[in-house]
Order: sequence, then structure tokens, then C-alpha cells
Amino acid sequence: MNTDIPFSIFPAGDDKAPLIRGWQAKASSDPHTVAQWKANGALAWGIPTGAANGLFVVDLDTDDDTGEAIGEASLLAMPRYASLLDHATVKTPSGGKHIYLKHFSGARNSQSKIGLKVDTRGEGGYVIAPGSLTTGGKYHGHCPVKLPSVPLGFRAMLLHKPPAPVSRSYDRQTPTGEVEELLAYIPADVQYGDWVEVLMALHDRYGGSGEGLAVADRWSASGSKYRKGEVTSKWDGFKRTGITWATVPAMARQYGANLSDIARRW
Repeated sequence: MNTDIPFSIFPAGDDKAPLIRGWQAKASSDPHTVAQWKANGALAWGIPTGAANGLFVVDLDTDDDTGEAIGEASLLAMPRYASLLDHATVKTPSGGKHIYLKHFSGARNSQSKIGLKVDTRGEGGYVIAPGSLTTGGKYHGHCPVKLPSVPLGFRAMLLHKPPAPVSRSYDRQTPTGEVEELLAYIPADVQYGDWVEVLMALHDRYGGSGEGLAVADRWSASGSKYRKGEVTSKWDGFKRTGITWATVPAMARQYGANLSDIARRW
């Protein structure tokens, strides 16, 4: 077994999927078992996260289209946790980074809950080990011998469960005219991560409809960086992201919008 991987592991395919059933229970650190997997051709290894290995991983992803390090930028935008980057010991083939930390009670898998492209792997999850070779390329780096603890505030953000929304017939839905007035305050040439968040917020407001896509495209077209078809490409791939419509009013306020005044007029 590779001594750089001080955890129980299991063989994974070049598509990063487990090659054995029941990998959670069958993951092993036994040299003979690992040698047999190697003899059978395994070139990639999965490391189960959670209590079994005492491991929690923060996965900083990049944008699928541009390769921009959005996850890293999201973490740096949170000064209290930016120092976690000092523990990013594994680099993924796409340019992302893995931060290995100590498991804690309640650690869970998440996608963009902490920030855009900041995913986590906890109980029931796994990551691909450094040294693994996949179709995307090789994972570089090493597993740390000593695992740092997850900051308490970071844990709290991950464990927080927002209250279930209460359905009220009198809830106000922001009309399209007001939506576009708010968007007028936000430059379409904002940083890429902010641009994506605006699209996600509009996707949430319009439920992914064609009307919302048209609004998003008109706003984006007002910027010098506009590329025809780019908004549609992003729009069709959005699912549940954790970004809600509230993002747009919040950003518009930062650019000087008087939300109360605008709402009254609409």
C-alpha cells in the first residue's frame, strides 16, 4: 500500500466510481488486500470520509467550462476560513483542491452550501486519493499525517438547517419589472462567480422557465463580456444550488439600490 495514504481505501475506476460493491465496509488498509487490487489493475483509489477514517474533506471545485477556481475564490471571500487553504494538500486534475480535515459529529456531504463550488465530503462520502489516475488526469499531492480540526463556525454553517418555508397565499412574488429594475443596478461585467450567482438567483425566481432565461440573457447582454449562448448553457445545467432569489436584491443594495423605494413603486 502507498504509505502516503494513511487511510482505508478501495479501488476506483478511471471514472472515479467504486470498483467493488459495499466499498464503505470493504475499504481496507491491509497491504495484501491492496496489493491484490493493484494486481487486478486498479489505478485509482477512493478514501471513505466520515467516522471510519476520521476524515472530513472540503472540495474546492472549478468552473466546468472555464476552469476558473471559483471554489477557492469563495473560500477566500470568507476571511475567517481563508487559512484553510494552507491545508489544501491535494490538487485534482481539473485544478480544484482538496482540504483534509478531522471528522466531526454530524459531518455531511454538501454541494455549494458553504459557498459557490465549495463542496464537502463527510459521512457516507468519499474522495479520490492523491496519486490516482483517472480519465481526467492524475491527482497530485499527499495526505497529511495530522488532520486539522474544522473551525466551529464552518461546522455551524454546514449543520444549519433553514426552517421549512411556510406557504402563504399572500406571499409577494417580485414582478418582472421590479426584477429588471434591480438588475439594472448590478453591472453585468461583475466577477464571474457573482455573474453565475445572479443567473442562479433568477433561475430560482422563475423556476427555470423561458421567461426567466430571457430576463437573464437581457441583463447579461448589457455587459461587454457577453457571449451569445453562454447564459442558455449555464441555465440548462442549474439544479438546486442553495442560491435563492434573495441574492439579487442583496447585490442590488450593495450597488446603491433603495429596495424599499423600488418595492413600493411596484
